[in-house]
Amino acid sequence: MRVKMKIKHLIAVLTGFVGLVALFIFVVSPNVSNSNAQQSEKTDLLAQLEDGNLSDEERWKRIEKDIISLFQIKPYDVYKSPGSTELTSSSENRNEEWIPYIREYIEEIPEQKKLPPQNGYYKEAVEKLAKYYEKKQNWEEATNILNQGMDALPEDTDGYQTFKVQKLLVESYQHPASALEKLNKVKPYEVKGYHYAELLKRQTKLLMDAGQLDEAYEKLTKGMEYLERNHAVLKSIQDRLEAWKNGENLVTYQGKLQTEEGEPLSHAKVFLVNPERKGNSFTEKQSPGAITDEQGHFKIEALPKGDYQLMLAMTLEQVDGYTWPVESDEWLNVKSDMKRNITLPSLIKINSPINDQTVKGDKVEFSWEPVEQAAYYQLHFGIQFEGGGITSTASEHIESNAFEMSKQAFLFQSFGTVWTSTGDGEGKIAPESLLGLSNPNVDMYWYVDAYNEQGEILTSSNGFRLSKEHAAQIPYFHYEKQTLKEADNLLLDGKMDEAFAAYKQKLKQDPEDLHSQRMLYEIISSNRDMSRYEQLQKALPYLKELAERTDLKNYWHQLATHAYLEGDWERYRKYVEKQDESRHAWDGYDWGKYAIVSMKMGNDDESENYFLNSLEEDGSNRFSLSYAMLELHRTGNFEKAKQIVEKYPERSLRSVNWVQRLEGIRSQVEESAETKELFQEGLDRYTSDGHHSFKQWVDQLDNEPLSEFFDTLE
Repeated sequence: MRVKMKIKHLIAVLTGFVGLVALFIFVVSPNVSNSNAQQSEKTDLLAQLEDGNLSDEERWKRIEKDIISLFQIKPYDVYKSPGSTELTSSSENRNEEWIPYIREYIEEIPEQKKLPPQNGYYKEAVEKLAKYYEKKQNWEEATNILNQGMDALPEDTDGYQTFKVQKLLVESYQHPASALEKLNKVKPYEVKGYHYAELLKRQTKLLMDAGQLDEAYEKLTKGMEYLERNHAVLKSIQDRLEAWKNGENLVTYQGKLQTEEGEPLSHAKVFLVNPERKGNSFTEKQSPGAITDEQGHFKIEALPKGDYQLMLAMTLEQVDGYTWPVESDEWLNVKSDMKRNITLPSLIKINSPINDQTVKGDKVEFSWEPVEQAAYYQLHFGIQFEGGGITSTASEHIESNAFEMSKQAFLFQSFGTVWTSTGDGEGKIAPESLLGLSNPNVDMYWYVDAYNEQGEILTSSNGFRLSKEHAAQIPYFHYEKQTLKEADNLLLDGKMDEAFAAYKQKLKQDPEDLHSQRMLYEIISSNRDMSRYEQLQKALPYLKELAERTDLKNYWHQLATHAYLEGDWERYRKYVEKQDESRHAWDGYDWGKYAIVSMKMGNDDESENYFLNSLEEDGSNRFSLSYAMLELHRTGNFEKAKQIVEKYPERSLRSVNWVQRLEGIRSQVEESAETKELFQEGLDRYTSDGHHSFKQWVDQLDNEPLSEFFDTLE
């Protein structure tokens, strides 16, 4: 997945493919994820099944063990949320050629072999094939398969009961009204517990969709009493209905999921995740959601008011040639009934370089088709290597549909650090992430995003390319063969200390060697045993030289970060200005950091304006607490500070209720003179000290509640 990460926050810990393009590779070229040996085994299997040399018994056993047991189906291929994408694994949903053999098995296997306990494969085959047709929204064929299974098995078998429940669930999507009547008649003692839980969930959803909230709550609550274990999904639905029973006004969110041409995406899923659920897997179905109808319409009923992030679940065919470029800080504030469509724009058409083209010379050029209403573009690079990959932003404000950069700027693109799992919990550095584009052995790709004048993303070239038309623009390329140095090879061999010494020796021999300076900086920055301040302090001589001689934005930014941590505010502003000479587009993060610097310089009014700019730009409101601290330091008024965090609630993985936390701090301050004195000292330090020295003070603070509070401050 690609999480929007600028170089400023790019110390990544990744173990798999990164970037939506990485997912696209997985789809177009399965051998990236599946070995040639696996593909060969599948080909051999199909050949054996077709050559007629297997006996019937051998044929059934091969289908059972090598097809039915391995065939996996999930309702959707792609799960998309703001800033990230999940794709079902390579073993799922990609074996269409197995379908005829599963159908053959269901229809032709001798009757006596269908019966349990001798054969659990028959039950598995019927379930999986029915789910396959459910995924295709072929309800009629799914029902036919389940009917075949029910006809083959006695009513008292587990298989028969499973098929019966699955058939009723299929009917609930095809004919909701008639299915609801049947669901209302189901008794919990008539079916197994896990079957009853599925039926109860669907029954409650249909009642809620029909606006029958009282009946939904009554049936859900009574039904849950029969279940032996707690079901998180049912509990989350019950919590919503209980809020309504307690007087909370629930609202409705509805709209249409469509492409930019107006084509509906039918039978996809739209669901909402609030800050408390953010960070958990959004495939767990514990969030309010709805499946789109044939026209792409969806309606999520009985929704508590609040902040949510939209999530989508779709098939590969639905996303082919399209993207949903929603950024990670985009939130939906649902205060009342809301109607808003979700539109997937077409991918930006990229021109060059594509299709493994080799780029040569001292200039590297990228071009793409212009996007209507685009004010500027952002260009990103990605690299892939065995076991991982990572992306990085190359330029943030390009006003034309082409971009040219020098060879040096290209090769010196910084990606951060990828850590891969070693199985013992320790992890190790993927050296390819440090060497970046200077390594001729990595796969290089690029993509571009388009923005309007308001800084809102319009579309991207970053998406799935499955059809012949879209697959003609594969964003992979090579740079003319670079020669790896001795130190580079040591690095790639995982000999980090030896590589560091070799780069230092090379730099001593040739003080003009910028590559060695860059790699010394990258190795130091990857050291997890050092704080960021310690990393930058050690790398400072190399960093200054790199910034002065390359004038690349990243190096000026890292110098600004060092000044920020050290508390040298004039130097910080100087380096930020140098960074802005490269047309760096400011976002909420930049405004927030500048607001903190202004606060620490004593420019409170200027700081407040910058905080407001940050909160306007950043949907996550990550700097709302810092703004509240400015107000608290200026006025000593906890109520005003609470009003700020209430007006701009933080939306993040930690999901802290800062109104309650501030109230708790105020109570402690009022109860203890010692706590009051410590809190005031911390507030004074936060609003004036460098970040490094402030954190050192916090680490030594012998007051756990205050230490935890101050440690969360930006």
